[in-house]
Amino acid sequence: MTALQACYQNGFRTLSNFKRQFKAATHHTPTTYKEGYQLK
Repeated sequence: MTALQACYQNGFRTLSNFKRQFKAATHHTPTTYKEGYQLK
C-alpha cells in the first residue's frame, strides 16, 4: 500500500497532512516506517 492509498483510506484529504499526523503519532515518516517493517 502506498502512502497516498493509506491517506485516502483513512479519511485524510491531503498527503502532506497525513504524513504530518503519521509522523506525530509514530515518530517516523510513512516511508521509513514501511522500510523498517517490511519482511526481509
